[in-house]
Amino acid sequence: MASVPAPQPQQYNRGILPAETLNALDYLVDRLNASSGRFPPSRVDGQPPTSESNTSPPPVRALLVGTNEGVGLSRSLGTAHTASQLATSSEFSFSGDMSEEVLSSIETVWATLVSAVSPVMAAAASSAHGDTSDTGRHTQPPHPLLSPLKLGNTVKTITASYDNCTLVHVHMPPLVVTIVASPDVNLGSVKSVAIPLLEVLLEPVRRALVRSRGRGREGAGLNQQQQVGGGMYTMSQQHQQQQYQLTQQQQQQMMLMMMQQQQQQHGQPQLQQQFPQQGYGQEQMMHGYSQR
Repeated sequence: MASVPAPQPQQYNRGILPAETLNALDYLVDRLNASSGRFPPSRVDGQPPTSESNTSPPPVRALLVGTNEGVGLSRSLGTAHTASQLATSSEFSFSGDMSEEVLSSIETVWATLVSAVSPVMAAAASSAHGDTSDTGRHTQPPHPLLSPLKLGNTVKTITASYDNCTLVHVHMPPLVVTIVASPDVNLGSVKSVAIPLLEVLLEPVRRALVRSRGRGREGAGLNQQQQVGGGMYTMSQQHQQQQYQLTQQQQQQMMLMMMQQQQQQHGQPQLQQQFPQQGYGQEQMMHGYSQR
């Protein structure tokens, strides 16, 4: 009898970011929790950690990656949550034991505070230009609260402390990373460890977003203009060279005719030696020599 192939483990869609980036963000959450004195629960005999070992919530609850216009890209809750979901759950949970409504509001509303541009305002600003398909070069507009105070134009980080929660927004235009944590989180570790690592991990994603917003198309248009301009310059150069060569040929022909006339009048057998490369009139000159 034919052997029945073993069922393949189901692959869950964890987000639109690459799997390597998502795994690195999970390890970053574990590292931040370890700096606050909380280590991820260990696996016993290859099994995922049980709920009994997770009685108290970790200091860093979630790491949310999105845009400053309110579009969520990924959520990272640590390696323990990802391993338990991939091993036992029929559907991957992106919110864990937290409220999906609250996390969604953080991604779509609170994350836009660093740029002070809500999705509604961004849509109105883009439609005011008339051509919504032309995004143009991506530049972060000045923050309306900072620029009047002469404190810069771009918000880099925001730390909002509440009674039972601490939010840290890291702004890497057009990306926004929001760290949802408890009040006892180690903020020094977030600033000294998380921010430099996030800049390295998410730089490819940030560049891809910038290109999708028009910089790539603008760069392609610039290269096309340069190629067209270079082609026109080359054609002009070739035309000038052809004109120069034609003028030189005409001058040489005129000189040859003049020297032919002088040779007929005075007789100069050096004519063919002076212009051996010119074929014009050589047969007539040789015919004249033979007659002489």
